[in-house]
Amino acid sequence: MTPEETLKLTTEYLKNLQAMKTHYVAVGLPAGKVGNKTHDDGTSIIEIGAAHEFGAEIDHPGGTGYMATVGKATFTRKTFMGPVSGFTAAHKITIPERSFLRAPFTLKKSEINRAIEKACEAVGSGRMDADTALNLIGATARNISVKAFETAGYGTWPDITAATKKAKGSSAPLIDTGALRGAITWEVRK
Repeated sequence: MTPEETLKLTTEYLKNLQAMKTHYVAVGLPAGKVGNKTHDDGTSIIEIGAAHEFGAEIDHPGGTGYMATVGKATFTRKTFMGPVSGFTAAHKITIPERSFLRAPFTLKKSEINRAIEKACEAVGSGRMDADTALNLIGATARNISVKAFETAGYGTWPDITAATKKAKGSSAPLIDTGALRGAITWEVRK
């Protein structure tokens, strides 16, 4: 190896080590990548993600139409109950915390640490550049987050209500359209 080649390799090696020191990986719903993605109702994916990650209370103004046509009308306490229609009153909707980032990363910290160690070793030995290493760490963390949707937060998420199960036709929390889960990604930042 010529001195010029050695200098070039050494310079590249130092550049990669410096990048590992000064760059980091953002995992979740980075605005730079998720951007203006919205749910079918126009709510941004970032807002939906925040509501589920931290929990939320939503003041619903009411006015949602409903119709119950099954069954016969029965007389109960001075009123008839049965096939009815109307509009909901104003009410509060409580969304419990179902962390798909913080809790899974805490639970799977050793797995993430192993990915970081392997990436640093690969960069340190010259087998991988910093960008590739950081992207591999990001992919590992993203996969941990996505798996939370398949495992109900690795068993930590509260169950959904019976009414929600009936409306969805499923007992799996946070899996309707897959939009939130599909939007989870990562980016390398300086």
